[in-house]
Amino acid sequence: MVRLALRIGVAGILAAAFFAWGIVAQKNDVFPWPQLKRLTNPEHHRPRELVESRSPRTAEALAALPYAQATADINTHLRDVLTFDEERAFPGFNFYSSRTAEAARLIAMDGTTVHEWSYDTRGEWMSTVLQPNGDLFAIVEDRQLICLDADSNLLWAWDGRAHHDVAVHDGEIHVLSRRERIVPAIHAERETLEDTVIVLSMDGAVLREYSVLDAVSRSPHGYLIPWLEDVDLHVKGRPTGKPLDVMHVNSIEIFDGSLGDRSPLFARGNLLMASRHINAVFILDGDTHDVLWLWGPMNIALPHHPTLLPEGRVLLFDNGLRESRVLEVDPADNRVVWRFREKGFFTRSRGGAQRLPNGNTLVTESDPGYAFEVTPQGEVVWKFANPDVSDDDKRSAIWRMIRFAPGTLTFLEEGLDPVSGGM
Repeated sequence: MVRLALRIGVAGILAAAFFAWGIVAQKNDVFPWPQLKRLTNPEHHRPRELVESRSPRTAEALAALPYAQATADINTHLRDVLTFDEERAFPGFNFYSSRTAEAARLIAMDGTTVHEWSYDTRGEWMSTVLQPNGDLFAIVEDRQLICLDADSNLLWAWDGRAHHDVAVHDGEIHVLSRRERIVPAIHAERETLEDTVIVLSMDGAVLREYSVLDAVSRSPHGYLIPWLEDVDLHVKGRPTGKPLDVMHVNSIEIFDGSLGDRSPLFARGNLLMASRHINAVFILDGDTHDVLWLWGPMNIALPHHPTLLPEGRVLLFDNGLRESRVLEVDPADNRVVWRFREKGFFTRSRGGAQRLPNGNTLVTESDPGYAFEVTPQGEVVWKFANPDVSDDDKRSAIWRMIRFAPGTLTFLEEGLDPVSGGM
């Protein structure tokens, strides 16, 4: 009887303890309450991408990145087009530039060079953007933005701190730029590298400038901008004078308004951008520069090249820390609706993803110097290895590859075959 009474007493105590913990768990949304909600409520079965987040706590992490120009590759015999499934790949002309060259190329699906641009800028091109008429914008990092015609003649040059990306909208050129200034909310003494957008006329004259750092700082997401007074600003025991690169904006796209009836997010003139160091992609109002939408922290790491899709979703390149992915996100509810990942697929910096008209996705694995096209199911139907390989077996990086559908590049001879580059 005594043992029975003891067992009943212990069971009662445990039951009371579990009941009490249940109340605490529900109130504070801790184990096991979230797990029970997912089991009983299908609304909580939404995919969530959790990756290790990078918080810069040293001078090295806060300095502007020195992008690698080339990567050692044991497979240097692999060059040009390696895979081509003509039935499932989307036919078009592929535009890209090598990091080690002051040149850009347009190639057919079989790798044949269709057109080439080059100009001596005394510095490698960071990014290149091709216009339908054959004009080309090339960024010489932190020094210059140049505009060449289809014959590689220099139309104009803007000597300024252009970096990463450029976009054309309504007869104006929007280029990413940056400047150093003291931002007391970040650090009272050390300069911050402030990301800005400079708007140029089509002949390279400066029209206006606005701060992306200010736009994010004054938004409800301003908490993502770090306060760095207590950060270790020494490298190997010595103070570093490099400015604090707290955002590192690396991509810009301007909406044409074709999806404006779906949501105010997609109104004409709004901007889609990526910030590497706050692990976020975001949309700015084109007039007020207010942040209208932001997604990414704790879900992605060090992202690049977000683009708006016809369905009103955002495609982006998630570099990650050890493995890269391509994600498609719905801004309406922040759900990841499609992803591509593959063992060994990784680029520490840069990277690009373009949704093609047939539903496939063209992916640029920048640092290793490869690009490939995948189906919605993740099958590779076209693959390209940059043929620019040095004598010491280093393959040049590709900043970003973009495929143009036949007929969209007006400077090309009519009837040019996108498969072979012939007539």
